[in-house]
Amino acid sequence: CKDKQNIEYILDSHANIDQYVDRIDCAVFNLGYLPKGNKEITTKADTTIEAIKKTMKLLSKTGIISIMVYEGHFEGAREAEKLKEELPKINQKEFDIVKYEFVNQINSPPYLYLIQKR
Repeated sequence: CKDKQNIEYILDSHANIDQYVDRIDCAVFNLGYLPKGNKEITTKADTTIEAIKKTMKLLSKTGIISIMVYEGHFEGAREAEKLKEELPKINQKEFDIVKYEFVNQINSPPYLYLIQKR
């Protein structure tokens, strides 16, 4: 990112996104834990779903959300299950949702959801 003056770092739960912004063009969720970090500190299913729903409400026209899912650990599996349960309920007239996944990889490879406002 060349223009670092245009960046503000916020140390808070992603579930509180609506306290900091009122419109979003693009959001990136990289779920799980920080690589080489403390594996006990992870994103959580309930706050992730809450954050995604809030982000969807904040999306600008044709805005997009990417969600990288890692289900190879306990909390990641819970998040993945919750996403599989919640995302199909979203109105197709308002959002397009696609899933990109590896089909030739072993050991629970990550996969990507893209949510785009229509």
